[in-house]
Amino acid sequence: MGRECDAGPAGGGAARRAPLRLTPNRILARAGSNLPLTELEEALRAVDPAIVDAVDSDRWFAAVVALAGWNRWTHGTEIHDARDWLVARFGELPGVTVTTQSFQVGSTIAWNVLATLPGLGDTGRLLVVGGHYDSTSQSPQVAAPGAEDNASGCAGVLELARIFTVWRPQVTIVFACYSGEEQGLYGGAAHAQSLVAAGLAPTVALMLNMDMIGYTADADLDVLIETNTTHAGRLADFQAAAATFTDLRVVTSLYASGSDHVPFLQRGMPAVLTIENDYSIYPLHHRGERGEHPPDERRGGRRARGRAAPCAARRRLRNGRPRRLVGFVALSPAP
Repeated sequence: MGRECDAGPAGGGAARRAPLRLTPNRILARAGSNLPLTELEEALRAVDPAIVDAVDSDRWFAAVVALAGWNRWTHGTEIHDARDWLVARFGELPGVTVTTQSFQVGSTIAWNVLATLPGLGDTGRLLVVGGHYDSTSQSPQVAAPGAEDNASGCAGVLELARIFTVWRPQVTIVFACYSGEEQGLYGGAAHAQSLVAAGLAPTVALMLNMDMIGYTADADLDVLIETNTTHAGRLADFQAAAATFTDLRVVTSLYASGSDHVPFLQRGMPAVLTIENDYSIYPLHHRGERGEHPPDERRGGRRARGRAAPCAARRRLRNGRPRRLVGFVALSPAP
């Protein structure tokens, strides 16, 4: 997550460190009640539990380990291997069209991987499920394995793509893995701007961003769900899904910054970040040790399941494996 990076075209992670100028009565974060609304409760009851149970924590964890085997620094060369691996994995999925998108990060050509799964219905709506695959460290030229930040979230995007090629939704989904996030949200900005240029921004029902979803500092399995005040109503979907399908404690924030949901919000598209609530105390964040341990498999799986539920709800993670792929995708979000 680019919370400590240089500010880029979308106002990157440097904004996280700047002092906040608070205004009276501004809500920055609050504990979620986990009390689903009646309408949402009915929608979640209609979800086939097999969709949520399809989250495969071993498969997710294997993808994390594979990605962490490369130094995925945007300005390096090994990130190209990670890009090609993602293209190959998405390319194995039935019905998915895979493209790459190039853009500049300084003097470097960087790449997004975009995998599109057409919806079964003519809804005219688009769902983006994304997470960055680049990484950084204190010495990124030497090592930047980024198992937690953000192989964990990128693997979550891939896991959801695998699931929804089996349980096809009505709405079209673009599964996006971004580069250049650590330098200032360049990949997310490139994708969001391309949607604006193509006239597709009004069709985006939701952008769901998964960043750092596998770590917990203690037994309290808590997840932070973040958007801005304009789209605060979206948080109820995720609170309801967490309450119904996981044992996650939900915290919400209306101070959106530091990750790839921000460029979408800045361009008027609804977007939500799901991230572990302990991200700021992850002990190996951006440390760059090759020995950085992969994220907690149990936690990551839970978050992944929570995201699959909302995805399916508008189409469970209770097996003690990673229930925490925090990206509860709302597959048929309200317009």
